[in-house]
Amino acid sequence: AAVAEHRGRASCHRLRTQISSVCAVAQRMAARKPPPQRLVLALDCDCFYAQCETRRDPSLAGKPVGVRQKHLVITSNYAARAFGIRKGDSLAEVRRKCPQIVIKDGEDISHYTEVSNAWRAFVANFVGSRCPVEKSGLDELFVDVSAAVDAHGAGGAGEIGHVHGDDVLDDARLASAARLCDRLRQATKRELNLETSAGVSTSKLLAKTA
Repeated sequence: AAVAEHRGRASCHRLRTQISSVCAVAQRMAARKPPPQRLVLALDCDCFYAQCETRRDPSLAGKPVGVRQKHLVITSNYAARAFGIRKGDSLAEVRRKCPQIVIKDGEDISHYTEVSNAWRAFVANFVGSRCPVEKSGLDELFVDVSAAVDAHGAGGAGEIGHVHGDDVLDDARLASAARLCDRLRQATKRELNLETSAGVSTSKLLAKTA
C-alpha cells in the first residue's frame, strides 16, 4: 500500500510538472508579438508598348498611338483609347474610330524587353538588395518593400494614393510603404520617362487589386 501511495504521489508530481511546463510555454508564445505583415507593391507600366514607342520617338507625345501585331492592335495609349479603341481591335476598326492614329509595328519585342529589363534594374536599385523584385510579364513588377520600410521608413507625412489592407496592417507601416511607392513612381518617371500605376497591400494578389 505504501509503495502504491508513493507511486501515485510521484505520478501526480510528474503530471503537475508537465502541466506547469506546458503553461509556461503557452505564456511565452502568447507574449511574443506576431511577425509584421509583408508590404508588397504591385507596379504596372501603363500602356507599356505604346509608352516604349513614345520614348523612342518623342514626336509621338500627345498623339494617339497604337501598337499592332499581325492585323490587330494589341495596345494603345490613353489618347487613342479616348476614341474608343480597345485591345484586340482590327486595324480597319481602329482607323475607322481614329483616322489620325499612329500605328507602330510591335512584332519585334526586343526593344520592349530591353526597356522592361532597365525598369526592373532601376526599381531593384531604388529599393535595395533586401527587397525582392519579381517580374510578371514585361509590364508588371511585384516588390516586397517590408525590409526597406522597417529599416528606414519613407519620410514625409500623410498617405499617398489608394492603399488596400489597412484593416490588417498598422497605419504607420502602411503609410510609409505608400510614400515609398510614390517616391519610386516619381523617380521612374523622372529617370526613365515611364508612367506607372501601383497598389500597396500585404500580398501580391491584394496589391494588384488595390
